[in-house]
Amino acid sequence: MAVQHEGYASAGWTHPFWAAVAHWAVATAAGGEFGTTHFAGGSARLSPYGDLGLDLSLGFYSDGLVPRIALSWRIPFATRFSVTPGAALQPLGDEVLYSFFGTFAAEVGRWSFLLGGKCGAEERPAYLLERVVYNVPERPLWGLWAGVGVRAGDAVRLTLGYELTRFVPPDGTVEPPTGHFLTLGGDGRF
Repeated sequence: MAVQHEGYASAGWTHPFWAAVAHWAVATAAGGEFGTTHFAGGSARLSPYGDLGLDLSLGFYSDGLVPRIALSWRIPFATRFSVTPGAALQPLGDEVLYSFFGTFAAEVGRWSFLLGGKCGAEERPAYLLERVVYNVPERPLWGLWAGVGVRAGDAVRLTLGYELTRFVPPDGTVEPPTGHFLTLGGDGRF
């Protein structure tokens, strides 16, 4: 697998009861099969109890478009804890791929922590809200992730995340490759 560099931009409106955000991303892989790829998408949130989420992404590849639609529900429990189950689908011509994911999160003062995992087949998925793009020919089979965030003032949050993903090799080799993804980011409200 090649080393990949990514850039992200997001803009939108948030309210305690709803949110709508547009996303754009670019991914370049040194020596990779797909070169530079652009992505567009959007996220929406409705918060009657917890957060119902809809995430859409579209990858603009030279061999075609790669869509992804994901639904999730962040369910709060206790005071500072939540669990978020979700599912995603990718309509790819005659084939529809499904995947499932879940995250446990905790907030302690200015700090936030999360642990999660996923399973199911996906084709070059783009998680624009989480700032991760799989710009590789292998299909993710399962993955685990962890992250930490800190609020720096009222409007800024800094995050650090790590994800381990096991892939299904496209050529049917015996040993599936493993991917390691490190994410450093920040969010701000203006």
